[in-house]
Amino acid sequence: MNIHCEYCGAKFDSASNKACPHCGASFEGNDTIEAAQERQQKLDDLEMRQQQMELEERQSQIEYSRKQRQQVQRSQKRVKYGCIIPVFIFIAIGFIFTIGSVVFTFLNRPSEDVFYDDTDIIADFPEEDESEPLTTEVDFNVVAEMGDYTIVCDEIIETDRGGFKPAKGYMYVAFHFVMKNTSEESLSPFSTLICAVDGVVCEEKFLFDEKKFDPDDIPAGLSADGYICFEVPEDAERFELRHESSDGSSVTFYIDNTLS
Repeated sequence: MNIHCEYCGAKFDSASNKACPHCGASFEGNDTIEAAQERQQKLDDLEMRQQQMELEERQSQIEYSRKQRQQVQRSQKRVKYGCIIPVFIFIAIGFIFTIGSVVFTFLNRPSEDVFYDDTDIIADFPEEDESEPLTTEVDFNVVAEMGDYTIVCDEIIETDRGGFKPAKGYMYVAFHFVMKNTSEESLSPFSTLICAVDGVVCEEKFLFDEKKFDPDDIPAGLSADGYICFEVPEDAERFELRHESSDGSSVTFYIDNTLS
């Protein structure tokens, strides 16, 4: 640590010198020097912690982006297969029907004096499933029924993010969610959750103390919970949180701001 000698005013490194290299004055046992060293050490420790926190936040953002990409890729694959498979099935049915018709006609062709009416052959094709994805809207602490699962926002808190501070006029708010798998099979939500105030999307922030809501796999009949933090305006009157699943279903939560 660079300090100034209180006798001659020279600047030198106290870590490598036990006395002033210019006038020879010793600073061991000097309360002023020791206090300065202690203050500098605290500043160094604080800077190191802030750097570590920033690194952890960047890592969390990278992991979040990776999961988002995986979710998009899975959704694209499902859409792709969902479009291709019905086409193949339709072609296969048509091919089988054509072959069957040819064989049936060949085996049952009438004699020259018998009139044959081919209008009696009727093909029945399966109807396509045109069901729309489930969408719903609920208020705070109201459970949304989403078919294979339920989800509810039952708590909102103003949270502290250590050395990080919100922008002027904003605050950090964490929303607590509980998701329950009501199906008979394991559930992999692959979902996204956004927060908006007056039509403007708020920025999601990494949490330090609270458990993050990021369910990956929920066994049948069990639940997963956690918090998601957003930087929101202090004067917001209402929060709009939208949870969307990879199958296209969504639920919107309308929550009044009771914190400001």
